[in-house]
Amino acid sequence: MKLTLLHHTSEGMNRYLLNGWRLHLLLLISLIILPGIASYMTYRWVISESVDYGYTEQALASMRQQIKSAEGALKDARQDSQMQLDEITRRVGIVQSEVLRINAVGKRLLEVAGIDASEFDFDSIPSVGGPEKNALMQQQDKVALDRILDKVEQNLQNKRQQISILESVLLNREMDIASYISGRPVKKGWNSSQFGKRIDPFTGNAAWHEGMDFAGKLGDPVVATAAGVVSFVGKKWGYGLTVEINHGNGIKTRYGHNLEVLVKPGQVIAKEQVISKMGSSGRSTGPHVHYEVLKNGKPVDPKKYVWRRGKKS
Repeated sequence: MKLTLLHHTSEGMNRYLLNGWRLHLLLLISLIILPGIASYMTYRWVISESVDYGYTEQALASMRQQIKSAEGALKDARQDSQMQLDEITRRVGIVQSEVLRINAVGKRLLEVAGIDASEFDFDSIPSVGGPEKNALMQQQDKVALDRILDKVEQNLQNKRQQISILESVLLNREMDIASYISGRPVKKGWNSSQFGKRIDPFTGNAAWHEGMDFAGKLGDPVVATAAGVVSFVGKKWGYGLTVEINHGNGIKTRYGHNLEVLVKPGQVIAKEQVISKMGSSGRSTGPHVHYEVLKNGKPVDPKKYVWRRGKKS
């Protein structure tokens, strides 16, 4: 609601625009002060036209009471208005600070993760500043401030959504890096047999070897070559005491001939975590770990996984 006042002068016409809290204050003053003025005019008429001093004192007391009420109402109106503006300003400041903090965290995460910053918006500045109270009261009324607050809160909601998306991207990237198979299944030892055709050490005949062997000392640590979930622990014919780890996307690794297993089925395993101790259980000629990589249940040559570098974050 707006109210325009026109004032004619010798130099032309002046225009005064009242809106927002000024207009509400003017209406409040009018509703309270005018009855007081009317009472005062009544009092003056009584003084000039009547000699009933009892009625005069009564009218005077009524006028004083109305003036007092008007002054109290004006004071309350100013306080209420200021309290509303102060509260809104405080809330805007809190939300603005939170948006700025989210921007800082978001930009830092993008830099660390090496993610294209153009896909996110962590450079935008909240849509309000920090004017002084008096300037704010002169420039904005409560309705306008409510709109500003809504806009800033929407900005904050958008930032939270972007943070959630960024968190999901980073989590998927971390999982991809962790489950990326690379390196040897031992910390110490040497490669004693390759994948593919070889001479069977027990029969002396040609045979197909479905993994790589890494020899070492009895009890040496055997480590997971990628993060995953233990899918099997137990004895398998030919493999002896065996551990299998599911890395997702149809990929599994198998570790055979163990002396002792240190993990349980269903356990989440980190990359390079010690899962067992090297042994010679099953069909074995000495301490070593038989290492396999399986894709959709079929063994593949582990060599490319053993010698490739791990992914970097």
